[in-house]
Amino acid sequence: MTTKNIPDGKFSAHGRVSLEVINSNIIVYHSKGPFNLELLTALEEVEQNTLQDLKNNAINWCEIVVFEESCMALDEVILGLTDYLKELKANRLSPLASAFVISEGVEGEYVMKDKYEACYREANIDFTVFNTIPDAMQWVGKYLEKH
Repeated sequence: MTTKNIPDGKFSAHGRVSLEVINSNIIVYHSKGPFNLELLTALEEVEQNTLQDLKNNAINWCEIVVFEESCMALDEVILGLTDYLKELKANRLSPLASAFVISEGVEGEYVMKDKYEACYREANIDFTVFNTIPDAMQWVGKYLEKH
């Protein structure tokens, strides 16, 4: 599933996110920024069925967000993401934990790490950032074993 298949509203979505479910309890988001608020709206639409399936099957799950090229997002996106995460948490649709992969050289790697971390902290979702996908997968795997 990908946000590029969601029709544009008044403004075009900037950025792209596709997601895949691994082992029925890990969602990997492949994200290519920079991102605007319209992209967040498209993402919400794309992931709703997947999240509802996980909830209906009482599956604890984690997410890995892999950034390609850029992880930059407008401040309004950060505010919107925080609200969205809180809503997911209230509806028992949030991940147990989130691992972001921001490799060296991704635009915004130093600027955005703290902003994303603040979103997840405010929503009370465990969060950490890695440089590589294998490190993130290992952390998520161990996290799921404990929970």
